[in-house]
Amino acid sequence: MKIIYFHIPNLQDYMIPTKKWLDEMSQHYDIIDVTTPPNENRMYEGLVENWNVDDLVICGQDNVGSLEMLYEYEKCGYDVCSNPCLMYEKSTGKGGIVQNMISTDDNSRFMHPKDSTLKFCNGVVGTGLSRISKRLQSKIDITGEPFHFQNFDHTLSKLFNKAGVNLFHLHYPIHTHMKK
Repeated sequence: MKIIYFHIPNLQDYMIPTKKWLDEMSQHYDIIDVTTPPNENRMYEGLVENWNVDDLVICGQDNVGSLEMLYEYEKCGYDVCSNPCLMYEKSTGKGGIVQNMISTDDNSRFMHPKDSTLKFCNGVVGTGLSRISKRLQSKIDITGEPFHFQNFDHTLSKLFNKAGVNLFHLHYPIHTHMKK
């Protein structure tokens, strides 16, 4: 299992805990450092360069997990896993705190409540800290659809759906999202 660390060129203060956590995790896992300048396809290119090599953990620049979480990912038999995080009004534009998972139910979309412990998400999975199995990667050709940060989660979820994965496995506890 390899970890792809996506981050902007000049880390802001709230991103430093992620960098420190991944420095610690580098004793256990290969960390692939991908700098993602704004308005470029580096996030997409970094994924393409490492696609179908190993199980991949995606780590965004402001997400902090744990070694236990990574061990849990390694043991998990599902093709797509994610540890939810909390999203605040500043990020969602909606009142209240929610998890970064969007599920669909009877033709409606909803974000998971902050105290949700659902085991699966059937809409758009937040990929800030997530794992994609090599098995699933082998079923998806991502080389024709460049995408940016703004539609990263949505595009990957759509590609997973096309490959027959419609439920994304959720792990708890919630990981720490540094941007509040």
